[in-house]
Amino acid sequence: MNKKILPAFLLFLLFLSCATDSYLYNGFQENNRNGKHRYQNITNVTLRGYNSSISVSGIDEKYVVLNSGYDELDIISGKMVITLRNRREFNIGVPYGIPLYVRNSDGEVAFLNTRGAIWAQLRNCRVIILNAGTDVDVQTTNGKIYVIKRFGRIEKYNLKTTNAPVEIGLADADVWVDMETTSGRFEISNFSYYITYRDRGKLSGYIGSNPEGHISLETTNGSISIKHAGLLSMGYLRSLPAAFSPSLRVYLMNKLVSLERYLRWMFTDVDFIKERLRGEENKTVYEVDESEESEIEIEPRYTVVFPFRETTENIRGSGLGEAVAEMFVTALGNGNSFIVVERSQIDAVLKETSFQLSGLTGEEESLKIGNILNGELLVLGTVARFKERIELDVRLIKVETGEIIFTTYGSTGEESLREMINELSKEIENAAIAYFKQA
Repeated sequence: MNKKILPAFLLFLLFLSCATDSYLYNGFQENNRNGKHRYQNITNVTLRGYNSSISVSGIDEKYVVLNSGYDELDIISGKMVITLRNRREFNIGVPYGIPLYVRNSDGEVAFLNTRGAIWAQLRNCRVIILNAGTDVDVQTTNGKIYVIKRFGRIEKYNLKTTNAPVEIGLADADVWVDMETTSGRFEISNFSYYITYRDRGKLSGYIGSNPEGHISLETTNGSISIKHAGLLSMGYLRSLPAAFSPSLRVYLMNKLVSLERYLRWMFTDVDFIKERLRGEENKTVYEVDESEESEIEIEPRYTVVFPFRETTENIRGSGLGEAVAEMFVTALGNGNSFIVVERSQIDAVLKETSFQLSGLTGEEESLKIGNILNGELLVLGTVARFKERIELDVRLIKVETGEIIFTTYGSTGEESLREMINELSKEIENAAIAYFKQA
């Protein structure tokens, strides 16, 4: 080839390569491997969605990976902006540490194992946050926020929704908590927690031993709950044989909780969460025969059961009042109308207050403790022994007003005490159903 023509030919090939090379996109390398588009040198990602379902996964790569189609894409100075319209499913993989900015409406957004900061402004969107990074700020309307943090300490989580609940599963961690709700309720289960401020709509404090990290939760017309990660049901704990001693039951419960928690951490994924949330939305509503009052279900009410006051000299200080209360906890918990506050939560409140829980706890003190625990109902009563018979007087009280909703009485021999308590618990449940049905 002519030496004069060769340089021109090489320049032409270089130009043709640059003009047709699909690996160049706005100056950033794009690779197409197995249908995936990969972009390097991205410093942050913005997603603007409309009526779309978006899933963002953290990945241990240097590329942003798009696993599905989009409507518009722009990259300027390392900032990637993706526009989505009516996408039933959009998946993107983002390198650890890259911040995310998300806007979406009328859809769903999931953040899975991301490590960078998240800022999301959403409308009519449900949100799933699975083991996301340290700095998360999510606001949505008319959508549930569901969070699982299996490991790693939370640095900062701010979550806000309206007309929907916030549900969080955490690993054992030391985190600061700031919760607020309107027309809703709080629940902190299976954690050691300390309250620094509380009223009917707001709670501040920390979980664990030290106030490290921060969680701020707010909902309107919804509930807020914090539980151990993946611990979705405590029902099986109540099936432990009653013949077990209290100490053995506690030991076995703790072992079962630890085992289930570990297994849930290992196997819980976003598909499981979505399926669960979908099931909640699609629950079938059945008409109820109102002639059968006992079959009518109500929303479970947070209920605190206190040790029964021992009124006769022959049992004072015997612990019978506490034993009776524990039997009521088991019986009421086996029904569908009550969520019974665990004794460990009561003890945690007592450590932070001047109250002392005993068989001598009065109604006024019980109402104050129940209010601190955000309880809706109290079960109080007295126990007396007359020769071989044990007699119980029981009251069901509404915490907010101090109103006595229901009273009942029972007398039996010691060998039939648990059976009588089971019957009295059914009476209490039917009374609660009737009361809240009228309300």
